[in-house]
Amino acid sequence: AIPLNDTGLDVIDVSSTSAPVRLSRFTPGGFHGLSALAAVSATELVGISEGDLWRFDVSNPAAPSGSAVEGFACDALTADDGRMAVVGNGAALYAVVPGGPVEPLGVWQPAAVPSCVASATSTLAVAGDGAVFSCWDMSDPRAPEVVGTVACGVPVFNEWGDPLDSSIRSVAADGAEAVVVTDGGIEMVDLGDPTAPSVAGTLALGPGMWAPAGAAMADGRVFVAQLESGLWMVDARNPAAPIEIGRVVPANAYGRCMVQDVAVSGRYAFIADFEYGLRVVDASATPAPRVVASIATFNMNASPVIDRPGTVTLDGTRLYLGSGSSLKVFSVADPLHPVLLGTVGGFTSGIVPGGDGYVYAGTMAGVRTVDLRNPAAGYVVGTTALPDGYVRLTRCGDALVAVTGNDLFTMDPMTERIYGANRFDTGVAVVRSEFDTADTVVIASGRAFADALCGAPLAYALDAPVLLVEPGSIPPAVLAEIDRLGATHAVVLGGEGAVSATAVGQLASVGIAGDDVERIGGASRYETAVLVSERLRDITGDLPGAFIASGVGFPDALAGAPVAARIGSPILLTRSSEVPTVTAAAVEALADTATVVILGGTGAVSQACSSTLGADVRLSGADRYDTARVVAEYGLAHGFTARSCYLSSGVAFPDALSTGVVAARIGVPVVFSSGGGLPAPSAGFLRAHRDETTEILVVGGRGAVSVTAETGAVAALTR
Repeated sequence: AIPLNDTGLDVIDVSSTSAPVRLSRFTPGGFHGLSALAAVSATELVGISEGDLWRFDVSNPAAPSGSAVEGFACDALTADDGRMAVVGNGAALYAVVPGGPVEPLGVWQPAAVPSCVASATSTLAVAGDGAVFSCWDMSDPRAPEVVGTVACGVPVFNEWGDPLDSSIRSVAADGAEAVVVTDGGIEMVDLGDPTAPSVAGTLALGPGMWAPAGAAMADGRVFVAQLESGLWMVDARNPAAPIEIGRVVPANAYGRCMVQDVAVSGRYAFIADFEYGLRVVDASATPAPRVVASIATFNMNASPVIDRPGTVTLDGTRLYLGSGSSLKVFSVADPLHPVLLGTVGGFTSGIVPGGDGYVYAGTMAGVRTVDLRNPAAGYVVGTTALPDGYVRLTRCGDALVAVTGNDLFTMDPMTERIYGANRFDTGVAVVRSEFDTADTVVIASGRAFADALCGAPLAYALDAPVLLVEPGSIPPAVLAEIDRLGATHAVVLGGEGAVSATAVGQLASVGIAGDDVERIGGASRYETAVLVSERLRDITGDLPGAFIASGVGFPDALAGAPVAARIGSPILLTRSSEVPTVTAAAVEALADTATVVILGGTGAVSQACSSTLGADVRLSGADRYDTARVVAEYGLAHGFTARSCYLSSGVAFPDALSTGVVAARIGVPVVFSSGGGLPAPSAGFLRAHRDETTEILVVGGRGAVSVTAETGAVAALTR
């Protein structure tokens, strides 16, 4: 046994595991301990000591010997079953065979290991690694590929004039051009041909350009934030000859400038000051840009060091400021008076807006999804773990792109919460998520579940959304949505007790009246469901079957509505122990080849009722959550996919009533949350399909589907 240590090479006899004996220690000059060790044979070892490759002879364990391999540096090492060792130095792989020379294996590694990344277009990302700038094709986010590279590095010298290595510190891009910030200044890179990027122009940016931290491009200008040199502004409209046009050095109370990152909008640049907080710079005031607003978020005397702000991102009039302990949200609608809207705790190393108030934040261990639609009560939805720490982020199209110490990752956003201020607004939000236009809308009561759920198959056949209304009126948000959709026809489900004539009359305000309104309503919910099924048959012809659900409980019908709609079968209702005459007649009228599916266990629809209806299939589980899981699996066997999944409340129905037709259009299932979180059957379904599912669509506010349920769903897919 030969352990790794900082002083030498120990050879230990472990033939007695209870009493190991050190046989020898080898401590040659120039040796600084081992970071890796492997056996080439039973008597020869190779190891890495501070980047140098060493070879050791242990044929005599009492007197080992060894020396460094001259002129060979390496940083990785492995062994191949005692026959040879394979070492790498970042550019190539080499073999070490017993008693032989170090020889190339002929395996070249062109892929960069980026330390910074930015988005150029929806399908092109750019990255920097050491002195190599690389272009990554993101047209298939699941298989990112380096398509072109170019060496970069503005020369930099120490105070005595000696040349130093110049590494890429940050990158930014805008369409066909990118800026590469190195230790010595900036280089403008032409991305016209991503397979052959080329340096168009170079600009040295004065002394002290070590470790520049952030960069941005806007309207032909380049902005470079550097810890002690301040914010540099460059005119890059002619990429071949970039020109410095201004610089601001905001000093804190200690006389130091610690500018860490920059984001730009119009005439203003927003900078993260490492020892102060947020500063706003009027960038139009060249050649002397000036700070016009400052918000202190860090106090050198009182704040923990981890609170230092280090990254800043803009999303319209919102600004996100990240530090080692938090993500802060500001309104910069008035750039001269930024307003703090809220704070979410946690290390934040990179920020990408996700749209609709969601934010993706890099951490030391992965990427967090943060819901900031209400900034005063923001919360972390979930975390995707990544190796090697300190995540930098950008976005190409719909894919997130993250780089860590050793890898580049692409990710799909995990969750989207669809909700409004109430059940009617939530219904509108659900419809807006899928429908851009619709000739017809289906109107149902938002105070009872039966008509809306039975209407899902009909709505699907009509290519129409389901919108919810009050029995006596149509909420303004619903009328506005009908107008947005451009609908010219409405199908109203239920009698006047469900949707009154007064409510129907309000449709005239959006141009739907008279013969453009069709009402389908019976003397009871059971009869209404049958009439809806007959209208469905008028549109589609013979029905392939029917789904039977309880008329007094919503969960089973809620889970089954998308599947029934997609298959083209109506949802008919029954009492738990007695089949209504109209329902029995409707089932009797089905073709002999029709499939009758019972939704729920015998507590919802008794075995006697199932026999009366001649049911072919019963979809049921131990409880409503397990039944939803069984229905979801049935959907997957009948044309659904698990690429997305809706998560709605299994306790209260209102928020999810509009979901049935939308889920059917997308072809994805619905699972339920409970009052306290994510039930085991729902988590089990997501876990079983984690390799396919990339998105969870949460329907309803946090009062309907809790944060615990949402984060539990993310955990089921990622852990």
